[in-house]
Amino acid sequence: MRKIFFAVILLCFFSCKDKKEQTINEEPKSEKKIVLKELTVPHISTWGKVNIIIDSVQESTLFNLMSRKAEYTKSAFAHTKKIPVTYNEKYKLSLKVKAGSEGNVCGLRIMGDYPDRVDAVFDLSEGKVLGVEKTRDFEEPYAEIEDLGDGWYYCSVSAIVVADDVSLIFGPTSKDRPIVSWEAKIESKSNIYIDPTSLKLEEVAYQ
Repeated sequence: MRKIFFAVILLCFFSCKDKKEQTINEEPKSEKKIVLKELTVPHISTWGKVNIIIDSVQESTLFNLMSRKAEYTKSAFAHTKKIPVTYNEKYKLSLKVKAGSEGNVCGLRIMGDYPDRVDAVFDLSEGKVLGVEKTRDFEEPYAEIEDLGDGWYYCSVSAIVVADDVSLIFGPTSKDRPIVSWEAKIESKSNIYIDPTSLKLEEVAYQ
C-alpha cells in the first residue's frame, strides 16, 4: 500500500512538471492583455552601438539598415540607455524589422542587472519565433511575431522584470547562435532593416 501511495505522488509530481514546461512560453489564453503604461524610449541618436553600423535608407527616413561591421566574428548589437521600470512587473519590448540583404535573423533582449534578462530570436524570412529564454530571476518569458506585410514584422519579447531599470538590446544575428547569446560572434555577415520610431517598451498585465 505504501509503495502505491509513493507511486501516485511521483506520478502527480512529474505530470505537473511537464505541464509547467509546456506553458512557460505561453501567455494566458483566457485573459485579456492590457497595456498599463508605455515608457519613453531613448531616441536613436542616443543608442549605443557595439560593432554595429546603422545607416539611413535613402527612399525613406523612417527606415534604417542595421549591419554588423566587417568584424562580424565579434559580438554586435545596439542598446539603449537604462530605462526606469517598476520592480517585479511585466514588460514588453517591441520593434518593427525586416530581413536585410545578408541574413534574416533578429535578436531582442530586455536586460536588467547582469545576468538577469530575457532573449528572443526571430526568423524574418519565415516569420516565426526561433526561441525565447530567460536568465536567472526574470519570469514568464514570451515572444511573438506579427506579419505587417511587404516583408515587415513586429517582433516582441516580454517577461516579468526583476529589476529597477532595464536596457533594450537588439540587432542582426544568426540561427546558429544559442538564444541567450544571440549577440555574440557569428560566422557570416548579417543585416536587418529596422524602423527606429517603432521601438517600444510597455508595462503590461492581464485581466
